[in-house]
Amino acid sequence: MPINERPAVDAGRRCRLQLDSIGPAPLIRALGRLHRWEQSDANPVKLYMKRQLVLLAVIVVTVASTGNAWADYSIGEFRGCLATATHVVDATVTAITKERHARLEVHRHIKGTNAPAVLTGTALSCTHEPPGAFGMQAGKRYIIMLRDARLYEETTFFEVTKREDGSAGCRLSDFHKRWFGVSSAWVSLEEMTKLMTPQKQ
Repeated sequence: MPINERPAVDAGRRCRLQLDSIGPAPLIRALGRLHRWEQSDANPVKLYMKRQLVLLAVIVVTVASTGNAWADYSIGEFRGCLATATHVVDATVTAITKERHARLEVHRHIKGTNAPAVLTGTALSCTHEPPGAFGMQAGKRYIIMLRDARLYEETTFFEVTKREDGSAGCRLSDFHKRWFGVSSAWVSLEEMTKLMTPQKQ
């Protein structure tokens, strides 16, 4: 599934921070050892203290073993985001580096001038990882919102594709349809350009 088609939360985005260093098997073994240690002392006072420690450990392990920590951030309404974006470009990603940075060949500027040729991070994100971490792929053409040398938000790049009739455009997720205020999941390249062009005051 393209990154800009994945589900999203209207009020913002929920991102998952993986606790990769802790796996379920070691946690289960650790709980077993804690239980045996708890039962190893018949002294009521010591047994009570041990049970409190084991209870605390169980709480920590339960949280950790889910493997997820959650955080929310709000992407904000579209026009506000467009106003604070430094650039919007129609560009092809020529390469994703080993650092997952994205090298761009900019075809045209929809907003701003002299957009950076390399995107090194993500401005609005829980992890601020580079675009390659969010599904941006080499060889594909996108309409991209930027904040300086960073992707504006984890999903603010929209792949430009062609339909059978040869018309070019972008396919939007339900979230992005609401965000842009459009009714169709398919937006022509011309209409996408209009949407991404700042309104004159």
